[in-house]
Order: sequence, then C-alpha cells, then structure tokens
Amino acid sequence: MAGNVSSGRAATRDFISFTNIYRAYIFPVIVFSGIAGNCISLVVFPRLKRHDKSTAHYLSFLAASDLLNILSNGLIDSWLYNALRDIGAANVNVLGSSSVVCKLLRYIWYVTTFTSTWNLTLFNVEKCIAIRYPMKRSRIVTSKRRKRALFVVLAVGCLIRAPFLHSYDIVLNKNGELECSLLFKRLTSYGTLLMILFEWLTSFIIPWLAITVSSIFIMAAIFKWRKERLIAYTGGSGTKQSYKFVLNLTSVSAIFLITVSPAIALWGMFWLQHFFKVTFGIESKYDVLKLALISTNVQDLNFCLNFFIYVICLDFYRAEVRYILLRCC
Repeated sequence: MAGNVSSGRAATRDFISFTNIYRAYIFPVIVFSGIAGNCISLVVFPRLKRHDKSTAHYLSFLAASDLLNILSNGLIDSWLYNALRDIGAANVNVLGSSSVVCKLLRYIWYVTTFTSTWNLTLFNVEKCIAIRYPMKRSRIVTSKRRKRALFVVLAVGCLIRAPFLHSYDIVLNKNGELECSLLFKRLTSYGTLLMILFEWLTSFIIPWLAITVSSIFIMAAIFKWRKERLIAYTGGSGTKQSYKFVLNLTSVSAIFLITVSPAIALWGMFWLQHFFKVTFGIESKYDVLKLALISTNVQDLNFCLNFFIYVICLDFYRAEVRYILLRCC
C-alpha cells in the first residue's frame, strides 16, 4: 500500500516537472500567437459586417475579451511569473509590483473570463435559434438586441466580479516574495467558499452546460437536417463556405469544452481538499494546487487557439489575413 502511494506521488511529481517545461518554453509561444491572432481578429471581423453581422459582433467581442484575458493572466502571471519561477529562471513579478496593479489585473482576468464564456454561450444560443427557426431569426434576434445582450454581459461581469477588487492584495509568500493573492482573512471560510463557487458556476459550469447542449443540437442539425435550413441560417447561397462558417463556430465551442473541462475538475478537487479535507488519493494539497495551476494553462489555450481555427476553416478570414500581411510587408 505504501509502495503504491509513493509511486503515485512520484508519478505526480514527474508529470508536474514535465508540464513545468511546457509552461516555460512552449506555452509562451502559444500566448504570443494568441495575442497576435486576437489583434488580427479585431481588424478582420469588423470588416465582416457587410456579410454576416452576427459573426462580426460576437467574434469581435470575443477577440477583445480573449486578448485582455491573455494579457492579464496568460502572459503576466502564468508565464512571466509562475512558469519561469517554477523552473528556477529569472521571473517578472508584475502582479506583485503594487496593490493597485494586483487588484486591477485580477479584476480584468475575472471579468474577461466571464464575458468570453458568456459571449460564446449567447452565440451558440443564437445559432440554435437560427437553425430551429430559420425564417424567424431576423425578427427574434436583431442587431440592436444582440448589441444590448453583449452590453448586459459586460455590465453584469463588471458588477458581479467587483468583490475580487477587495479580496486580492499583495502578501508575502513562504519564500519572502511579494505576490498577488486571494486574502482568505478578509472573508469567512464560508464566505470564501461561496464567492469561489459563485465565480465557478457563473464563469464555467453554467456556460459549459449551455454550450455542451447547444453544440450537440447544432452538430445534429448539421448532419441530419435538410440542407435548406442550414442555408437559411447562414443566409448563404448554398455554397461550401456557408457550411464552413457553421462548422468553424462549432469548433470554437469544442475548443472551449476541451480546454475548460480539466480546470473545472482540478480546481474543484483543490477547493474540496482545502475546505473539506477530501484528498482524492493525493495527500499533498500543494500537488493538487500545482495540477490546478497547470489546468489553468490548458484553459488559457481557449483564449489563444481561435485564430488558428479561423485561418483553417474560414476562406474569408484567411483572405483578409493574407491581405493584411501583404499590406504590412
């Protein structure tokens, strides 16, 4: 029994060592690609309004949210500080530079995580409406209602994430370094648990369920419904491009589900171990925390990979990117 526990601990540490290399050397390449890709998307998708206003509105908003999320967490915290520190390299502690920077960047991260996931949720819901009621889509979902819904998502995100401005601050860690951390002392144990549970439900669990159900419905429609209904959804001419739009946007949802699922499971394990002492066969809370932090890096891929999906699947997007690159060169 003791041998099994020791081998389990060794396997966990070997996995963490391997992922530290990934986080330090491979992850930054993906992060910088995501930054460049989202910047390009912010240029390309507004030009799509003359073809498809729905896609232009949602994906422009998604690119802006993803860009801010990558900058506030993926680049500054996950790579420049945590990943480089874990391999013993010189790191840049931006979050620990001041209390204001700590609070602001953490707040931006929580808000943009909320807006990105709910933007994708609304987009999937609109696609379901368009496929289920193709002839009524233009009356049910207008451009004004779409913009109003996106504004409500942003306003709600800013409002319900405001408590994190109070809950984060600069503290000294066990190594004597300043770091930006959640201050458990400012909240009761149950207050902290409720705040984290509410954040997890609203940013991940509920959108995850909604996107899963809507994606299954959309994929079933793509493969089983009559061709005319899909053409009515895209407003297209029945060309292959119309189907690429549908499949492309469903791929974005699939990337979200794949990258977010490990984070939901591992952070759930960590908080259950922290509050209720449930070990899940891993006695060290530090090991669970490390695995959860690694899952956050996987989750960060959700904000970086959309550009590559667009380039692969969308002829219009690929042509616009080529045009921009030629103009720049």
